[in-house]
Amino acid sequence: MTKRLLPALLALPLFFAAAAFAGVPSVAPEPVYPEIARRVTRQLGYNHLSGERFDDRLSALAWTNLVDSLDFDHTLLTQEDLARIEGKKTQIDDMIARGDLSFGYDLMQLVRERLLERCDFVETVLKEPEPFDFTTDETYVWKRRKAERPADRAAQRELWRTALKNEYLALTLAKQLDAEEADKEEPKEEEKPDYMDEDLNEPVPVILSKRYAALRDAYGEMDSETVLQRYLSAIANAYDPHTDYMSPMNFEDFSMEMNLTLCGIGATLRYDDGAVLVAELMA
Repeated sequence: MTKRLLPALLALPLFFAAAAFAGVPSVAPEPVYPEIARRVTRQLGYNHLSGERFDDRLSALAWTNLVDSLDFDHTLLTQEDLARIEGKKTQIDDMIARGDLSFGYDLMQLVRERLLERCDFVETVLKEPEPFDFTTDETYVWKRRKAERPADRAAQRELWRTALKNEYLALTLAKQLDAEEADKEEPKEEEKPDYMDEDLNEPVPVILSKRYAALRDAYGEMDSETVLQRYLSAIANAYDPHTDYMSPMNFEDFSMEMNLTLCGIGATLRYDDGAVLVAELMA
């Protein structure tokens, strides 16, 4: 790599260290994971139809895949964040070759910290007697996959505020419509909400609090194997979007699900405070 990348690389550890957020346990790769990563990238180079070795071009694609998969709606990483890690774009192949998985683990840590920080922000806002003023004229773009990321942390918190305001308003309107429908006629048994629906009988702040608590639970505890899978899948997707890396644990679960499907066994699921539970098994 060229020498002009050196300042960016030296700044990266400081960037992640400065992003530390209390209460978020860090996750480190297991000792065997560097060798797994090396073997996966070698196998991709040898066995994929493209025949392309994992190089700088594919590294840049893997970088983009990982960033977009961890922050798909462009709310957790700022433009400042991406500028600081830009120097890693063509470095991933070299890092994997020498057994260095730090980029994937550090980026996941930052995303987790930002997500939990956002959950705390939401809880603080929802505790206010009147969280939002709906008489002001504001705009929120809710389709954010292609939206521009916030420029800095101040812009990010403003984005979190308007996103929460949009959720609050949407739930308020949904509750009103639900009440109007209930007044018209008694709902039939088959018209009950889907298992993923939230309980609209609860106050809006309670519904939103549970929604973000589910996110906190999902990202607050993260095992090392999951992080490795996300990282190596981003690399595999650089070859084509239909190629993924599956950890041994997930492969075992996948195989079990396939066997159950082939045997004609199904399950009835229900939603309970942010978690999907198996309510009944059916043969």
